[in-house]
Amino acid sequence: MAEGYRHSPEHKAGKMMIPVLMTGAFLGSLSQNMLASALSAIIDEFSVSALVGQWLTTVYLLMVGVVSALTATLFQRIHTRQLLECSLLLFAAGCLAAIIAPSFWTLLIARAIQAAGAGVLIPVLQMVLIHLYPPEEQGKAMGLSGIVVGFAPAVGPSLSGVLIDTFGWRSLFVFLALASIVVALVGIPTFRQVGTTNYQPLKLRFAALYGIGFTLVMASVTLMGGDDMQPLAVAGMLIAGILILGWFARLQLHSSEPLLHLELFGHRSMRMGTILMVLTYTIMTSGTILVPLYIQSMCRFSATLSGLAMLPGSLLLAVLSPVAGHLVDLLGIRGVIIAGFAFLLLGTGSYALVNTDTSLLITTAIYAVRSVGLAFLLMPLQSFAVSGLTLEDADRGMAIMNSFRQIGGSLCATLLTLVATALSMSGGLDITGFRAAGAISAVAVVAALVVWCGILRQK
Repeated sequence: MAEGYRHSPEHKAGKMMIPVLMTGAFLGSLSQNMLASALSAIIDEFSVSALVGQWLTTVYLLMVGVVSALTATLFQRIHTRQLLECSLLLFAAGCLAAIIAPSFWTLLIARAIQAAGAGVLIPVLQMVLIHLYPPEEQGKAMGLSGIVVGFAPAVGPSLSGVLIDTFGWRSLFVFLALASIVVALVGIPTFRQVGTTNYQPLKLRFAALYGIGFTLVMASVTLMGGDDMQPLAVAGMLIAGILILGWFARLQLHSSEPLLHLELFGHRSMRMGTILMVLTYTIMTSGTILVPLYIQSMCRFSATLSGLAMLPGSLLLAVLSPVAGHLVDLLGIRGVIIAGFAFLLLGTGSYALVNTDTSLLITTAIYAVRSVGLAFLLMPLQSFAVSGLTLEDADRGMAIMNSFRQIGGSLCATLLTLVATALSMSGGLDITGFRAAGAISAVAVVAALVVWCGILRQK
């Protein structure tokens, strides 16, 4: 972007869009975080297992990941206003379908529709920020995105806990539907175009292959934990999913207009940053799923108390994310990320030591320490991944990273839940399995820290 544009009226108008974009992205992230407190109630109402119930989170993350992959292409082809209008209205339609869902599988479809709208919201916010802020202020820009990522977990569990205990879990979707409609009708009419438009046709078959491949892999992993598992069917789904993803990758590398520009993995920062982001997001996602189940199902606290226990940590994540962005701009990225991994290791490792009689205060403190680590990792790792890329490639890199962190993190979180359930003594998820998940997460953090130290040594 030309330097003159940064001081133009159009640029100033673009910055005025940021609060609306942040609100929309906040709702998309809030939808993911609010459901965690409702999982226990939904599982009981529809009489499904914890592993099956987790698909409400898994399918959301999977669909968000697929749509995130499309975002860079959509951003270049559709006016920003139209893109956000469509995504918010699709999100609202999914919420309305969830309100009247008569069965678990209907609710699952509603979550997929909801995620199809939400998948655009955070990536577009990040792309607009990249276009509106110069390279020397990218840490600050990503910090604004981090406020959304952090504030949603702060508000989500406590708000959802109160709504669930007072009105039932369907009230969550009433709230989200009304909020998204208000944002779409009030905020978006003021939008201006950001970036350039390129009206080449979309390669939707690429998106279909990508989504089908990951769905088959995810479904096969989930079915591994079922009581009536069919080994040949599961193995067939897994192999088919891997082959389809391999075919997708080959097409991307040989296409002039790919869905995902996988050649960007030739940049070491992009490759390693994405790997570290997937590991970090795995720990974040698994904690969002498992910690409420631990507090409610194992320790027998209410959904409201579960939300309140997660509130301090989530507030720290929201407050410290922009601070981490400023620290990266001022001090550099190396020490910030090492500090993040240290806090994350302390927090996740502590979950291996808890019991059903562990006080709620201690559980709250552990979650807070874990959140500090996430605050010093999520946005800095994102900035590191796209560092050195051109503006156009940064858009493409952001799409890749958002897609991979959502899908990869969801897949790994599902695997972690599966392993935790398998290690449980009761046949379902219990305290033994939860502690095992904490220990495995701590090992993953150590592995990520070793990788980061290797990056620093080579630089």
